[in-house]
Amino acid sequence: MNEKRFLYLILTLIFLVLSALSTLLIMVEMQRTLMNFLLENEKLMNQAYQMYQKDALDSSKFRQEISSLGFYNFYRESLYQSGNAPSRLSFKKVKKPFFNRERNSIVVVRDLLNPFQPLFSNDEVIKAAHEAMYDNARKKPEEVKRTMVRFIYLEITDTPIQGFIFRRWILMGIVVLLILVIVLYIGSLYRRNMKYHNQIESQERLVLLGTAARTLTHEVKNPLSSIRLQSAIIARSGCGLHDQSLKVINDEVIRLATMTERVGDFLRHPEGNPCRCDMKEEVLRVLNRRSENFNLEIPENLSDMPLLIDPERLHSILENLLNNAVESGSDLQDISISLERYALRGVLVVSDKGEGIPEDQLKRIYDPFFTTKSKGSGVGLSIIQTFTHAAEGSINIDSSPDNGSTVKISFPLIKE
Repeated sequence: MNEKRFLYLILTLIFLVLSALSTLLIMVEMQRTLMNFLLENEKLMNQAYQMYQKDALDSSKFRQEISSLGFYNFYRESLYQSGNAPSRLSFKKVKKPFFNRERNSIVVVRDLLNPFQPLFSNDEVIKAAHEAMYDNARKKPEEVKRTMVRFIYLEITDTPIQGFIFRRWILMGIVVLLILVIVLYIGSLYRRNMKYHNQIESQERLVLLGTAARTLTHEVKNPLSSIRLQSAIIARSGCGLHDQSLKVINDEVIRLATMTERVGDFLRHPEGNPCRCDMKEEVLRVLNRRSENFNLEIPENLSDMPLLIDPERLHSILENLLNNAVESGSDLQDISISLERYALRGVLVVSDKGEGIPEDQLKRIYDPFFTTKSKGSGVGLSIIQTFTHAAEGSINIDSSPDNGSTVKISFPLIKE
């Protein structure tokens, strides 16, 4: 799992945990408020029941927000009703408080044979008590069952709990949104910190390369010229005994001189002289200069790919990619170059079937002078990355010892 995916996973977990905790706290507060609401209505129902028993029921003594009141017998038939109370209860079972959307009110139905409802949940003890009270009432005479009060119906409008429940959903949405903003901000800070960290590492590499370049220029390049001159003199002697050794010397001298030039190229201003050029044309220009026959994949209907970059920098990027592919040990027919276009992004893809790069070394491939090849200079990918980023592009490398390497370089295209 790479660092970016790990970051997204951690931020997602933080968001889910904080959202769950916030929701839980709001739900607990809502339950507490609902319990207080039910306790208040419990007192009101007891008051109404006592007044009904004394035949002194007076609706004017109740709070103004009580719009409906009803008493019902054992068979759910009405004994008393006012307001919008139904003439017969049609509930199969007593429900906890629910909203009547038509009248924008809260309805509470109370079964007196189950005095624990609707305040508590139906656990085994409550269920057993309810069954015992129900069996006792069921055995009473029919006349008693038709006159006894079993159910109380209460309908309340303009109750504060309605506003609380509405505010609760708004609050939950605001809290979740706030948590999301905080998590995204943390992610942004982390990415910004990583960007600065990478910039510092890049500057450290440049300092390292600067020191190395000065060493190569003053301590290596001049002696190389002397070695090349002396080997040429020996070769002209016509002896022929040391031709093979001289060839090895000259090859190594050329390799060291090339590495010196490449490091100097890396240290020069990475942007170069940007100008408008066509990505497809520049790629074909580089391939025409090389003697190898690579597998080129460019769709016939691919439109122009204009971008702003120094053409020499683009040439250097492709040259280094091709050199790396050839030096990987891949057969030439297995090295492919392709161009793709996605909206306003042009993508250059170079792949091979060579040795590949072990996973534990992928993090170091952009470090100057780090190489997995016996004859590599270790600056090619550093040059590619620097020139690519200078043109506001991105680079992605997928490599493994079994499948070779695939390098994708993406550049922003100019809007036509």
